[in-house]
Amino acid sequence: SEAVAGVKNSESPTLGGEDRKVYASFHQRLLIWTSAWQMGLENPLLGKGWGQFELFYPFYQGRLLVNFPLVRGLRTHANNAHNEILEQWSQAGLAGLGAYLWFFAALFYGFWRFYRSAGEEARYSAVPLAAGLAGALADNMLNVSLHFAVPALAFWWVAGALALKTAGT
Repeated sequence: SEAVAGVKNSESPTLGGEDRKVYASFHQRLLIWTSAWQMGLENPLLGKGWGQFELFYPFYQGRLLVNFPLVRGLRTHANNAHNEILEQWSQAGLAGLGAYLWFFAALFYGFWRFYRSAGEEARYSAVPLAAGLAGALADNMLNVSLHFAVPALAFWWVAGALALKTAGT
């Protein structure tokens, strides 16, 4: 594919840094993120298809492993992109990423309006919900917990509770 062909050779910038040390957690994520970015570039409007990251990841990381020998010893399996923005981009393209971002922008805008107009007691009962969602989203810029059943259930339950709490403002 054109996106993968853009990675030239081992003379390209190294994933290992100047000291040539590999930090497994960081460099594994670089492999995953680079592959996710390339997946999205191949079909920017709709991505590779929902739930297809794990299927396509080996194809994209293969060229990276060939061209960057320093990271060949890393665990190279990934179910998800370890970054929610790249997750949406790689699987659902701009359309899916836009809808995802729009949903959270509308949810947090609703919270903001509610916070400014509600009484003190109601206002502060919505803060933990918004803070929990913001924290989970921040965590999932480097993690995949939203793609496991129990954390996902808790996350979407809290999102629904926040939407319900702040509805009509």
